[in-house]
Amino acid sequence: MRLKRNPTARYPETGEKRTVSDEKKRGGAFALAQRLGRSLMLPIATLPAAGLAMWHTARLSRRRTTGALMISVALTAFLTGITEPLEYAFAYEAFPLYAVHAILTGTSLALVNALGIKDGFAFSAGGIDYLINLGKSAELSGGYLAGPVLLAGIGLAYGVVYYLLFRFLIVLLGFKTPGRDEDESDLDTFEFAAAAAVAADRSKQKVVHSHRRA
Repeated sequence: MRLKRNPTARYPETGEKRTVSDEKKRGGAFALAQRLGRSLMLPIATLPAAGLAMWHTARLSRRRTTGALMISVALTAFLTGITEPLEYAFAYEAFPLYAVHAILTGTSLALVNALGIKDGFAFSAGGIDYLINLGKSAELSGGYLAGPVLLAGIGLAYGVVYYLLFRFLIVLLGFKTPGRDEDESDLDTFEFAAAAAVAADRSKQKVVHSHRRA
């Protein structure tokens, strides 16, 4: 059976991300830019806010170590869009938080889509890509206020929601996120940091490989 191609894809499938920066905005560049732009707010604002909540709810004796860890993985997510280390911090020990994350992600994507915000990325939808594409996002969205500024505002608003919900649920339900387990030691923290580094490295390799294909 022959699969139908995406009607908005006028370029080879391996070159989707490049169509966003096409000066002539041919073919499906507008629809593609809108689809890619929806994911930009997540690593920039929301998941770092979740990391901040996990830091603030850690036991007092573990708060400094947990804070150092969360700052490092949150900064990675903010700059590069590599979110796996942050997601692994709660996906297994506190799966309901991951369900909340999925629901909030879906609502944020629907909101950005409804508002017609368009943006794109070349690496992994982080802060660096956001800054690089400010002008193009404004051009595709009808101005800075309708594009990158509005996207940043939505991201910040969702970041506040993430922080408040994560902090409330962690305390209420007693989730053993990093720094909250009474039996947790420095070795456990270092093991998590090592696992997070491996996850980030694998994600980076996957993204770089995908970018080279594009």
